[in-house]
Amino acid sequence: MNRRSRRRGKRGRTSPDPPAKRRRGPLKSEYGDLEASPAPEPSSVMVVGLPPRCGVMELKSRLEAYGPIARTRIDAAVATGHVTFRSAAAAAAAIAASLDPDCGITIGSKKVKRSVY
Repeated sequence: MNRRSRRRGKRGRTSPDPPAKRRRGPLKSEYGDLEASPAPEPSSVMVVGLPPRCGVMELKSRLEAYGPIARTRIDAAVATGHVTFRSAAAAAAAIAASLDPDCGITIGSKKVKRSVY
């Protein structure tokens, strides 16, 4: 048997054109015009003063106590970390904990500072 005779091509189709796709019209709001929404609260925190050998997992594990984390990055050259929380409330809780003079947040026995951006 020949290889060409076993292959199936496009010749077996019964309709020449595929069905047309429907186009959606503009979405309408149930309230009419769109209202201005308030600006979202920032959920990113910059951590300053990290120890030299601090890793992403260590920073993330210390800050997960305040809420779920979406992304963590560390810039070892300037000893800073950037943590993005999934909610602004979690970021606010982490900042409030870092400002507490009694406890604060320590990584590798070094107290770190935070700022929101």
